[in-house]
Amino acid sequence: MSEATPEFKKRLRDAFDELEVGRTFTFRRTFTDGDVAMFCGVTGDYNPYHQDAEFAAE
Repeated sequence: MSEATPEFKKRLRDAFDELEVGRTFTFRRTFTDGDVAMFCGVTGDYNPYHQDAEFAAE
């Protein structure tokens, strides 16, 4: 897994500095094919639902 860049770390620190009690935020991330492959490898769950779009669509 790659390290976070200094720019990303600064943005994250700045974001936390702006947090106040009662304030909410949303974090979004798009899962990549690599993320799915890593999930399957770590969990040992190679169910076709995770890796085969045609199978999952049925």
